[in-house]
Amino acid sequence: YVKTWNARGGYKGKKIELAILDDETNGVTAVNAFRHHASDKDINFIWLGISSNSVLSIKPLASEVKIPIVSSGAADAIGVPADPYLFKVAPGTKDLSLALLEWAKKQGVKSIATITATDAYGQSEKNNVKTGAAKLGIKVVAQETFAVSDTNFNAQLIRIRNAKPDLVFSGATGGPAILVYKQYHQLRLSPPLALSQGALNRAFFKAIGGKKAAEGILTATNQGTLGSSIGGVAGREYAKLEKALGHPAMIFNTFGWDHGIITEWAFGNSDGSREGARAALDRIKEVPAINGPFNYRPDYHI
Repeated sequence: YVKTWNARGGYKGKKIELAILDDETNGVTAVNAFRHHASDKDINFIWLGISSNSVLSIKPLASEVKIPIVSSGAADAIGVPADPYLFKVAPGTKDLSLALLEWAKKQGVKSIATITATDAYGQSEKNNVKTGAAKLGIKVVAQETFAVSDTNFNAQLIRIRNAKPDLVFSGATGGPAILVYKQYHQLRLSPPLALSQGALNRAFFKAIGGKKAAEGILTATNQGTLGSSIGGVAGREYAKLEKALGHPAMIFNTFGWDHGIITEWAFGNSDGSREGARAALDRIKEVPAINGPFNYRPDYHI
C-alpha cells in the first residue's frame, strides 16, 4: 500500500517511509518493537500486523505513548473497551459468530459444538458462540479447547462426536487448523464443519490436498474473501491490491490494504500529526475499503 500511496504523490507531496520490525510472534518482543517505533519522533503512525495476543500486550501502552495505531488481530478486546489510540481493522469475533449462528438457525440446526484455542482469540470465539447460541435457541452440547502448541486433537474430537451436534465450529488457525481438519475427517465425524476465516489460506489448502478436499467447509467471512467479484468500490480496491501483489489476495492481504486506506484517510483529514491523525480516525464514517465501509466512534474501535 505504501508503494502505491507514494506513486500517487504520498502525503502532500512527501513520500511515506515504512520502518519494519518483527515481533517474532512473541508478546514481549512485540512490546519492545512497539516502544522502539513509538520513541522515534519521526514516526507518526504505527501499524500492527501481528496476532491478537501480541496486540493485547501492546494495548496498555497505547495511551501512554500517544501514537495512533491501526491494528490487525481478531480478539474483540483489542477494540472494546476502546483505547483512544488503538483501532482494529478486522471485525469482531462476535460479529462472525453471530453470522454463522443466524445462518445455522435458518438451516434448522438445533445443536452445536466448538473446539477453540485457550488463547484470547479462542476464548473470545468460545464465549461468543455460547452467548449467541443461547439467544437463538441453539443448544451448545460441547466446548473443547486446546493449546496452540498441540498437535493431537483426537480426544477433543471424540468427545465432540459423542455429543452428537448438528454442527461443529473450529476456531483453530495456522497449523492447528490443518490438523483439526485432517483429524476430523480421519475420525469420520459426520456433522458439517465450520472454520474460522483465519484458517483459510494457501498453506491450509495446500496441506489438506487442494480445493476439492475443502469442498463442504463452511465459514462466516469478510467480503474481502470474494475478491474482485465484490464489485463497487471494494472490488476496485481489491483489483488495486491484486495488481500490487502480483497474485490473488487472501483475506489477510485485504486487511493489510484496509490498514492503508484508513491511514491515508486519517492523514488526508488531519494535519498529519500523531494527535491529528488519531482524532481523525475517531471521526471515520462510511469510509469505503475492501472490507468496509469503516466506521469508528470514540467508545468502539472495531
